[in-house]
Amino acid sequence: MESSRAHSQGNLRNPGLPQLRTFSGKGELLNKVELISWLAGLSENDPRLASVESIRRDEEPHSHEEFLSLKAVGTQVDKNVSWLTRLGVQSHCGVRLAGSLRYKKSEVIAFLQSETCAARVRELHEARIERETQKQ
Repeated sequence: MESSRAHSQGNLRNPGLPQLRTFSGKGELLNKVELISWLAGLSENDPRLASVESIRRDEEPHSHEEFLSLKAVGTQVDKNVSWLTRLGVQSHCGVRLAGSLRYKKSEVIAFLQSETCAARVRELHEARIERETQKQ
């Protein structure tokens, strides 16, 4: 009973994952076979698989954030899709999933706050001023 309680408390780095302890409760780390057996028992849609994948890629634990379309991210950050496109969000934050580019809101926000984005905004602003002066 104690081993299942310790097992169900979860991993401190990633709460969706079990502590890497054996089922015997002796406090030994899971060996690779036990870990693979645990992973094999998860369904394909289990969100803990995304957590395992993020650990495998050495990402932060909150990286299981949902991938969204550019339009959905634009709505959430209160920016127009065409503006995000002109800023180059696709090349800096986009990930191709099932043939379509998808974005994490946190990555788009980080890009919008970056110096790279600020330089692009200045570049677009200067281009606009130049076009307006040529019209006059």
